[in-house]
Amino acid sequence: MGTLTRTMGHAPPFNSLCRLLGAALSVALLAAGTCAAQSSSWTLAPYRVTLVVAADASTMGDDELSQQIGDHFADRADASIGAFWDLTLHAAGPAEAGLVKLAVAGDPAAREQLASGAGNADKLLLAHVRESARGITATVVEYDATLLRWGRPEVRDVAMLGGVPETVFRLACTVFSPLAEFRFSQDDPNLIELDFRGDQLPRREGAPDWVRKGDVMLPVLRQLDRDGAATAEGIRDVPWTYLLVGEDQDSGPTARFVSHTRRPLSSRRRGRIERLAVRLPRRSAPITLRAHSKEDESRPLVGYQVFVQDGDDAERKLVGATGPDGRLTIEPGEHPILMAYVKSGSQLIAKLPITPGSTDELEVPLLDETTRLNAEAKLGILREDLIDLVARRKILIARIDAAIAAKNYEGASRLVTDLERLPARALFDRQLRQLEQSSTSDTAMIQQRIDRIFDDTRSVLAAFLNPREIQLVKNRLANARK
Repeated sequence: MGTLTRTMGHAPPFNSLCRLLGAALSVALLAAGTCAAQSSSWTLAPYRVTLVVAADASTMGDDELSQQIGDHFADRADASIGAFWDLTLHAAGPAEAGLVKLAVAGDPAAREQLASGAGNADKLLLAHVRESARGITATVVEYDATLLRWGRPEVRDVAMLGGVPETVFRLACTVFSPLAEFRFSQDDPNLIELDFRGDQLPRREGAPDWVRKGDVMLPVLRQLDRDGAATAEGIRDVPWTYLLVGEDQDSGPTARFVSHTRRPLSSRRRGRIERLAVRLPRRSAPITLRAHSKEDESRPLVGYQVFVQDGDDAERKLVGATGPDGRLTIEPGEHPILMAYVKSGSQLIAKLPITPGSTDELEVPLLDETTRLNAEAKLGILREDLIDLVARRKILIARIDAAIAAKNYEGASRLVTDLERLPARALFDRQLRQLEQSSTSDTAMIQQRIDRIFDDTRSVLAAFLNPREIQLVKNRLANARK
């Protein structure tokens, strides 16, 4: 890749000072050999940002368009971002341009190759501009080298080539995702304090508003080895947990956890594990949940009901059920984080925070409850038979008592015979045992749920098919005849 060249005018002293400060801090960070350093240098550390431009123009030379984009980008970054970005610009050659085109489209191999060549960059921004008979399209995507994470591409149609440079700059500002170290507040265990990288660097007037109240951040644990380096295996998201940015306190920016559990993370820090958070895209768009078996990702879970709560005090509303492919699309709500409650039959099996717009599709691995659902369905039929039997027993007993009161003992005796001919509890017990033997699961939690519904059914049988009830009515008839 060749570095983009541009003619630089004389910069004001403040700009020069900011550039020198950014360069000095970058050198210091390189010498330290770590990206996510202690808070003292973290909040003064600029982002080393590399922009790679790949142009595919039909009415202008690719190099000329790339040069225009680079010159405009450098001017805009200098004017509105300043020392916050330590910026390097590259124009992609023919081979690299093909990789950039594939990478912005999500090709894993191209992304891996470009990420491995990112050098010392903290943020790699890939910009691809294509001019065709259908129009002009600009796409920008971010790669975060600290978290080894690709962001969501942003795409815009551009009316004229003259508007491409500014569009690329705006898209780059949109996909840029700031990082923060986070910690529990000593005064309030429910409050999370955030230290954003570069937060104490001087800012230009009119700088992009990259963090504000209501933003959603993804907490990530980053384990370092003895050399201070991290690998993909050592970086993991805190599962089903987000940070919702709130009001600034005296200590600085704060947030609170929104999670599937009350305590998603211990307040005690462990060893060489950094606690970082990355801001998710600000985008209001539907999100599709894909429910599948934990044991087999290719096995969709069908018919799982999803209820959504839009706000802490809001009512849970049924959105729908997963389809034949295990998918269900959820529309955005008034709040950036929605709480989804997933039910399988009568059982609540998952409580999941979701962020519509952060991704198109969210994988939801769940326990496969098919065996329990089949057992519930069969027990439902058995319970319907039980309800019918109990109703018939009650009617016959009432008629027997009425016949006894009318001293129609022969009629009462015939009704007792009809009562004794009704299916007995032993028949239901036998059916229940057969169903139970065919309803087993290798998953302990599923088996516990299956055992519970069979135990509940036995309790119902004991309560409503008590043989003593028949004996009591027979005793009443015998006593009346004396």
